[in-house]
Amino acid sequence: MKKIVALLLAMVITAALWAGGTAAYASIYTVTAPNITVDFDGGSVPEVVTRDAAGTNWEPGYTSMKNIRITGDVDYTWNLKVDTNSTDNKLAEAIDVYWAYTADIQGMTRSAALGSMTYIGTLQDLLSSGTPMLTGTGAANDVCNITVALKMRESAGNDYKNATTQFTFTVTVSGTASGG
Repeated sequence: MKKIVALLLAMVITAALWAGGTAAYASIYTVTAPNITVDFDGGSVPEVVTRDAAGTNWEPGYTSMKNIRITGDVDYTWNLKVDTNSTDNKLAEAIDVYWAYTADIQGMTRSAALGSMTYIGTLQDLLSSGTPMLTGTGAANDVCNITVALKMRESAGNDYKNATTQFTFTVTVSGTASGG
């Protein structure tokens, strides 16, 4: 009986690995004014930092969400961009990118939240454009919370087996004197 369970478990794990590739991402932000903080997934980071990009096996339908919080005691503008140094971005063409203000999707199930989020494009579109995918402003002492979702298409087939991509979310924040 133990051999049968072990064999079935091995088959499930192998099938999952065959279904998808690996996507790794990091988070960076640059601040041009003091007293502005950017948190990724609830962790405050110093002025310039790169989070380790941990590989994740993706499979059709898999979704990864990243929460970003920007606060400051001055008025600020921000932009979110996605970059890559990878030469192999095949998997990026099968990953759709969505966004929403976190308050608009808070308390929803993951699938309901995705249905309420705004579609930006494929990860490949964003990587090749070189322009910010989102831009916004914030007033002094206000908090800006956004959620970005990456979802591998359910229709992704074996073309993406063992495909990889590496990318970095970059948030750039510029502060100005309040009221100015």
